[in-house]
Amino acid sequence: MKWYFPREHGAWAMLVFPYWTGAVMAGVSMTHGLFFAGIFFVYLLQAPLLAKLRQAKRNDIWPSFLLYSFLGAVFLLPQFWRDPEVLALVMAALPFFFINMLFAKLKKERLLVNDFAAITGLSWLLVIAFYLGEGFISAAEVLYAGLYIFFFMASVFHVKSLIRERNNPSFHRISFVYHLLLPVGAVVLNLYAAAAAFFLTFIKAALIPSEQLRRPMQIGMIEMVNSIIFFVLILAGYF
Repeated sequence: MKWYFPREHGAWAMLVFPYWTGAVMAGVSMTHGLFFAGIFFVYLLQAPLLAKLRQAKRNDIWPSFLLYSFLGAVFLLPQFWRDPEVLALVMAALPFFFINMLFAKLKKERLLVNDFAAITGLSWLLVIAFYLGEGFISAAEVLYAGLYIFFFMASVFHVKSLIRERNNPSFHRISFVYHLLLPVGAVVLNLYAAAAAFFLTFIKAALIPSEQLRRPMQIGMIEMVNSIIFFVLILAGYF
């Protein structure tokens, strides 16, 4: 019996940091922990599901699929029953994951638009977590979810420039300009904590020698540390 687990290091950061940013903004409660457990199992669920979409003949995905589905339902359905608006917020993110499934079926998962769809759907968890704590959402939470989208897209550009696009000068230039525009845009919007976080992201991309980063584990650890710094600075700016 084979158990499927997501292997992408970056995707774990995208699952954890936006959600707990929203939870801290609203005030962490037991509800946040229980709901995150459900989200965690739904996230695990996408591994066997995407494997099936890539290879339709695979039938070893069902133990993982059924177990993750059951556990996700155990944690999520009670919250949906108590507050249907939470279900509506979750449904708002589903189109982005349908896009991921489509690209998995087409075997074009490396396209930037596929990364953008996944990042947008996971960053929306910030809004959901805030609603779980406060019972409402405002433009501020949507804005901070947007900051996470820009941040994680910077990570995608950086990682691709180190691995798959290592020998593509045009991609490196696009990545450099994107990283440079992020702190500038944050300053224009008077989001100074975000500007500081984006500036550190720019420094990371511009100054760390790519020759020293050839192993995915090294790259993943640096991106995780950068995500923690972003998490701390974003919350500092919010409060």
